[in-house]
This record gives sequence, structure tokens and C-alpha cells, in this order.
Amino acid sequence: MGPSANIQLPTQAEEERNCTYAMQLMSSSVLPVVLHSTIQLDVFEILAKDKATKLSALEIVSHMPNCKNPDAATMLDRMLYVLASYSLLDCSVVKEENGVMKRVYVLGTM
Repeated sequence: MGPSANIQLPTQAEEERNCTYAMQLMSSSVLPVVLHSTIQLDVFEILAKDKATKLSALEIVSHMPNCKNPDAATMLDRMLYVLASYSLLDCSVVKEENGVMKRVYVLGTM
């Protein structure tokens, strides 16, 4: 028998488990980096000013006087969505007057 006769292919369940583990390894550094960045940007303080008010990423960026990046709201929205996926923020989608949908965030109950 050749050397390839002893190779066992993983089952579908094992392959899915391995893929899930690889994804966890890839994303394990995402939360700490996003959390650190949002703390540095005072996002939690901005949201805490009025705990009942839901703010969009654009509205949060408008409270950052030194922010000059035109893409800041888009980048911040992605970071806020990550935090919402870990229940650090609550996220909901609202329809603006012009019909455009946007995500708004409020401090989570955690």
C-alpha cells in the first residue's frame, strides 16, 4: 500500500468544527481592538450623555470635534455593529424621512 492509503478525510461535522474554530481565531482580536478604539474616541461617553437617545454613527461623529475623515461615520458604524453583536450596544434600524434606513445605537444593558 502507498502512503496515501492511511489518510483519513475529515467528516463534514469535523470540517465545519475546524472551520468555525479557524473563524474564531481570525476574529479573536477584533473585539479588543474595536473596544479600545471606541474608548479612545469617547463613543461610550457620547452615548451616555443621554441614555435614552439613539444615535447613528454620523451623529456620534458629529460630537467629535477633531474628526476630519470623511469616511469616519462609515468606519464607526462598522465598529459599533461589532460592539452590538457582543451586546455592548443595542442597535436598531430606523427609517429616515427620505426613506433611507440607518442603524442607530444606544448603550447596552450589559
